[in-house]
Amino acid sequence: MNILEVITNRLTQKPIFLIGLLTLTNLLVKGFFLGENSLGGDEPFSVYHAQMDVLDITRILTKGNNPPLYEIILHGWIKLFGISEWSVRVPSLLFSCVTLIFIYLIASKWMNQNIAFFAACLFIFSNYHISFAHEARTYALLGMLTAMSVYYYMLIFLASTDKIESFRSAISWKLLIFILVNTTLIYAHYFGFFVLMAECIFFLFYSPARRVGVSKALIVVVSMMLLYSPIISILWGRFTKSATKGTWIKPPDGLESLYNMIWAFCNAPIVAVAALLMVVMLIAAKLTGYSRSTLSPGEKFITFAFAFIFLFMFSISFKVPMFIDRYLMPAAILFCLFLPMAIFRIFNQSTPGRYVSSILLALFIFTSKPNVTNKREVRELVKTVQSMQSDNSVVLICPHDFILNYVYYAHREAFMNWNAHSIYKNMDDALRQKNIFGINHISEFQPENNEHIIYVDAAASFTHPENQITETLIQTHRIEQQTTIPDIFNVISYRSLSVTP
Repeated sequence: MNILEVITNRLTQKPIFLIGLLTLTNLLVKGFFLGENSLGGDEPFSVYHAQMDVLDITRILTKGNNPPLYEIILHGWIKLFGISEWSVRVPSLLFSCVTLIFIYLIASKWMNQNIAFFAACLFIFSNYHISFAHEARTYALLGMLTAMSVYYYMLIFLASTDKIESFRSAISWKLLIFILVNTTLIYAHYFGFFVLMAECIFFLFYSPARRVGVSKALIVVVSMMLLYSPIISILWGRFTKSATKGTWIKPPDGLESLYNMIWAFCNAPIVAVAALLMVVMLIAAKLTGYSRSTLSPGEKFITFAFAFIFLFMFSISFKVPMFIDRYLMPAAILFCLFLPMAIFRIFNQSTPGRYVSSILLALFIFTSKPNVTNKREVRELVKTVQSMQSDNSVVLICPHDFILNYVYYAHREAFMNWNAHSIYKNMDDALRQKNIFGINHISEFQPENNEHIIYVDAAASFTHPENQITETLIQTHRIEQQTTIPDIFNVISYRSLSVTP
């Protein structure tokens, strides 16, 4: 009997205690370094807008790529707890803890306790899920709602019953929760629809679910259409715009992108290779008849849903690119359930299977990084710039939108002085008083008469490759100092050529 069995055999006699222990572990592993990373990337965007009135949040963000649900939730949170890095990330940490509970419940009910324990540990020690638990964005919420949706879907449509319910008797509190969860899922992120697509397709082709659940399915579809009707036109507009004009994301690099994404789910290459080997062995075992065990309805759905979401998003990304880690959150949740299920099904609960699962889990824990970096050290960037500044310094920041990140650390009062009609106006005004300018092109600023210029390049070559800032500055200035802040920031100090070194 290996360590995995010893732990699960003792603790599963009291499942509430085990769930509590796992949740506490998740809280500690993901919460200890919650404020370690700078608020960076799109986090300041969410926090800035969450300060606004709910009507303004809704009006502004329904024009963007994501629905405003997360920012509305964050709005209420920061009213109580403020906008520190630690505070604004706590909701994502709490969403992560709820996700863990539902992952365990799914696996324990539809698979077995060993798989449930393994799946929970994969989720806890996944660098992928740690990073999103540390991010003040909607993706941890998307993961939680995915896990909840899968749990109630399986509970309602995959229950072992032959009784065909009438339309009236089909209504239950479980069904109502499922409707609310799924509606909230697609209000949290448009890519929540991929979860609903997997559920619908499986329902249509899995006859036991279809035989007993037609009335329930009709209730769900009609109810969700009514609840989602306020933004259906907005969703259609976003879809058609992305389909015709593309997205900022690059298309996948062939099959290599599939491996890289599995790598992201698995912490390290050695674990990713082992995981892919398990998938290949499961397919081979089923095709050759080596594994005679029959998958439960829940296992069939988990297998289908993971494969569908993962491969479908990969396939359509050649037309409408979307195959990046954050958008694959629903697939990542399902992967935590699929991988341990595949291992136990390959080896049919045999001793080799228990050793394989223990080794793989040990590798997963060993390669975990609770302080995983978001590669956006804005805090350090601001300190670097301020150390270079003098009374006659001018600071140029490109792209202009990056001032949301910069102002959060350099001028917190300006960040909190939000403007719902001209998003950057108050911040621009506050920065100009300090000779700091956010620009997208050098034409927005005349550098000739400035003795000292500090240029903050925040991945400008990616967002605005034709900005001409460097090319223009080197005509009238010389590089005095250059600092690179991993992974994407460059701070370059220029001194006028008319000034003697």
